[in-house]
Amino acid sequence: MWGHRGGAATEDGAWTRVRAPSTGAVPLSCIVTLKKVGKGKQKMAFTQTPVGGTPGRHGRGVGRLGPVVFTGVLLGIGIAGFIDESIFHQLLQWHNFYWATDERGRILSDGLFHVGSTLVLLWGVWRLWRDRARWTRPHARAILGGILVGAGGFNAYDGIVQHVILHLHLVNEHVCPSPMDPHNSILSCRADIPYEVVWIGVGVVVLAAGVVVVRQAFSHHTATAR
Repeated sequence: MWGHRGGAATEDGAWTRVRAPSTGAVPLSCIVTLKKVGKGKQKMAFTQTPVGGTPGRHGRGVGRLGPVVFTGVLLGIGIAGFIDESIFHQLLQWHNFYWATDERGRILSDGLFHVGSTLVLLWGVWRLWRDRARWTRPHARAILGGILVGAGGFNAYDGIVQHVILHLHLVNEHVCPSPMDPHNSILSCRADIPYEVVWIGVGVVVLAAGVVVVRQAFSHHTATAR
């Protein structure tokens, strides 16, 4: 059932908003434009925007960016976990997720880590697909910023907490005097310190870049919504 939601239509170029049936996960409003095309005749045009949005460029609405950033963070964590597991755990074999155990336990810890990071990545992909109908330019920038925040935050957390504080593993345990020693740490394996500095540094830089992109997305969102 169609009904007026606000505004008033005039004979030339004005618009009004009416409630439209939902076409998916996003409830929609409809912008109705009436234009004179001849004597006593009018042409009606429709554009749709998400409910709660405001008409902007190309008639598209602007929604909340917080959930969009969260989707990007999930994708970033999943991508960083996939890169870590596939390259540093398997191809280079520099470390395992938990090394203070036997070989079977190390492989098991890698498998659990891989499952966890994959589930996070799939969660982000599902949210990305579910909300695809509400994408606007600020949303794309927010997702990119969220991916950088997630990937950089994961790398920084991994280096600071799991490597330095908890000693679950180091970046490259093979440079240690006793690579298989479960008691290895930064203090006993100083040759690994440059690897840790680069690992954490890259994470912090990517995280900072993500924060900048997210702030730009919110600024653009605010300007568009005015």
